[in-house]
Amino acid sequence: MEEAKASGLFHPNCRHTYSLWLEEDIYDEFVKEDVQKKEQNNKINMDVFKKGTTRNKYDEYFALIEKCTNKNIQRMYVSHADDLSKVLETQKRGFFCESSKIIEWRVRPQEYIDAGQHKYSTLAHEYGHAFDVLVKFDGLTYKEINRLKEALGLGETASYSLQEKPSLSDVFLDALRKDKKLLRHSFADLKKDVSNNDHSTAGVQDCVTGFWGKARTGMHHYHEESYWNRWWYNTFIENGLDDKFVIKKNKDILKKVFKELGLEVNNQALVKQQCRIYETASETWANITSAVTTESKELDSIKKYLPNTYNAYLEIIKKAKE
Repeated sequence: MEEAKASGLFHPNCRHTYSLWLEEDIYDEFVKEDVQKKEQNNKINMDVFKKGTTRNKYDEYFALIEKCTNKNIQRMYVSHADDLSKVLETQKRGFFCESSKIIEWRVRPQEYIDAGQHKYSTLAHEYGHAFDVLVKFDGLTYKEINRLKEALGLGETASYSLQEKPSLSDVFLDALRKDKKLLRHSFADLKKDVSNNDHSTAGVQDCVTGFWGKARTGMHHYHEESYWNRWWYNTFIENGLDDKFVIKKNKDILKKVFKELGLEVNNQALVKQQCRIYETASETWANITSAVTTESKELDSIKKYLPNTYNAYLEIIKKAKE
């Protein structure tokens, strides 16, 4: 370029433009390298999972993710599946530990598979919990949980249950509450599915017990009451708030905040019930992730009984950061 300028090839009264020229074989090599980089960046990596299971199960689950029609699910696996420290197959119930970034899972029992669940629904569910914590999403607001933390004087890391994660975003909580109202009207249909031993409704049943408990609903798939109520207790216990006066004060604060949010809290029993929404949201996020990932009969149940939450979920994962 400097040589061209020195030779007077750029006339002062003429308009010029210039660009890089490469011989064809060099240009083709640049294009090839660019394509290879893009392919590498879009590769599904599950090396951590591979180390904790058999080759056959790894191949099956990898194929499941590879064939998943929801490309946003694939994107989360590409970017964050190997952010975990371990993914271990066990004979215990599945769980995700946030602090150690470990997933434990097991294949669903054959009787449940025969009745509508996917073989890998637990594994996909636990990845859902992991992505809820590990993946960041654009465009979400957290006014509700931040208002609660502010009112109760809780720090940013005071409670896992009140982290800024997609399942606790304002849009997801709003959608879940809409579906709670809908379930009051569709509950008879759900009970019929449950009585027919339809295990594809497991995720919906779990959500229902989060709202109202097993004793009131008669669901077969559920978490224990201590699980759904743990935020209610942890809000006071984990912060050393064992003074009766302080506990009453904080219950009154919760009631006031929930009223400001337009929620029904005429008594402390309803305040306690509203507190269950946060654990319920976390589990529902994981259950929807599992259903969308496996694309099994479980997805039909989610669409039928939790339509608002399902649609909110689909919109949220479109904005996952890589």
